Amino acid sequence: MTHLLRSAAGLGILIAGAMTLAGCALPMPTIVGPVDASQSPSDDATTDDETTTDDAGVGDLPFDVEFDATTMTLQWTDPFMTDSNYTVSSADDGNGSWAYTDTRSGCVATFYQGTITDLDTSLDDSALTDSMLAIVLTSDGDAVTGDDVAQYAYDDSIPLSPSGTVDTRSITSSSDDGTSWLDTARMIASAGGGIYLGIQCPTGQDATTELSTLVEDGLAASIVPLQ
Repeated sequence: MTHLLRSAAGLGILIAGAMTLAGCALPMPTIVGPVDASQSPSDDATTDDETTTDDAGVGDLPFDVEFDATTMTLQWTDPFMTDSNYTVSSADDGNGSWAYTDTRSGCVATFYQGTITDLDTSLDDSALTDSMLAIVLTSDGDAVTGDDVAQYAYDDSIPLSPSGTVDTRSITSSSDDGTSWLDTARMIASAGGGIYLGIQCPTGQDATTELSTLVEDGLAASIVPLQ
């Protein structure tokens, strides 16, 4: 897996009907070893020996939302609202965006769920997700494409509530001052959108480790049937 150098400016999210993401410029990359940020579902998930039917009409659980295997969309669960280890750093804006700060690490986790304009929904879900991540990583003066992202991003997954996984695409980056980022997302072409999580950690903290912490603390997505 490759890893990007990135300027220390924070990730800004502006949402007006659809989503526009303004990120940071991407200089030449440095190479790091593989990182596996995927985690098992939470402890209360259904075990391998149990079968449950969910309300979304997808059949028996556990259910894995693989790339290009869905006619649904996704949304985030929110276990952090009542978790004393997290404070709201940006309240829900009513358009699908909000953020929490982990008081133990100082890392900020920014969430988005919903549709996104300017995506080519003829792409497969993996390429579409890379295109969305390119929007996140594009600065005003330095455009990034889905093909650029594909060089550095890696296949990943997050837990699905109540049981299963969701295939995602993730990309990590860092700045010279030690700030680290992890951007992970899953777009679904049939829905024209999906979910996104951006993690920014201060010097001395690691965004990939923070993703693991979020999963341990209950991070998960849930299925929303298309109407």
